[in-house]
Amino acid sequence: MTAQNRLALIRHKVTWAKKHVVELERVINAFLESEPYAGSVKRNPQTRQPEYVMTKVAAVDEHVSLLAGDAVNNARSALDHLVWHLTDVHTSGDPVKLERCAFPVGQSLNSYKEARQKSVVNKVAPLALDVIDAIKPYKGGNDAIWRLHELNRIDKHRKLCVVGSAFHSMDIGPSLRSMAQKNMRGLAGFEDIEIPLFEMVVHPTDRMCPLKVGDVLYFDAPEAEMHEDMKFSFQVAFGELGVTDGEPVGELCRQSIDLIDNLIGSFEPFLT
Repeated sequence: MTAQNRLALIRHKVTWAKKHVVELERVINAFLESEPYAGSVKRNPQTRQPEYVMTKVAAVDEHVSLLAGDAVNNARSALDHLVWHLTDVHTSGDPVKLERCAFPVGQSLNSYKEARQKSVVNKVAPLALDVIDAIKPYKGGNDAIWRLHELNRIDKHRKLCVVGSAFHSMDIGPSLRSMAQKNMRGLAGFEDIEIPLFEMVVHPTDRMCPLKVGDVLYFDAPEAEMHEDMKFSFQVAFGELGVTDGEPVGELCRQSIDLIDNLIGSFEPFLT
């Protein structure tokens, strides 16, 4: 079997993962288009600050979690398929023990070394093993690989938690315009100047994932005008604390799959 043939077989898993992501993004887009969120503005009676509060947060379509799990599983499995082919080549076709045929990933450098010792990956070509070591597939080394591994591990035991809604961005242009307009009216010669509407999109440091009714997205300066048309945007995000904290599901899955696809290609020289 040629290296190209082996590479194609390994990438079948990647291709299948990409199909799941296409469907995943379709479901997410349909959910977001269903107007699942609503908010209102009210003035805090103590601080006199306008507060923009969530009044509606619909449950995310359960298919999002299932599709994300399928995408993650296929991407992670591609790494195990890679190890099988690397071992099969180097051992001249001797039977490979499938229960030990795992691409090692660890919670730390030491746990990675332990996982590598238990895996048949030790039977691959020494240069291929050097490449695997250089990838640093452990937390603190290559967090993207570690995160994919963790999500797959979680999904094997329970539905990914999931998937909730996250605060993505807001347009504070109307608020800034009001403040600027108010300040200009106090300046001689500028009273009649109208500042045009403009956008100023900012992203919060706290994505508040999962969002819930009653969450305050933004509070303005005391006595500031209240803007019913303040624009907020939301995303469907992972809510696995310590692994993925409010990161967009579709984007994270697609990036992980692209990473695995590129990584697999770097092993072509060792597949023949």
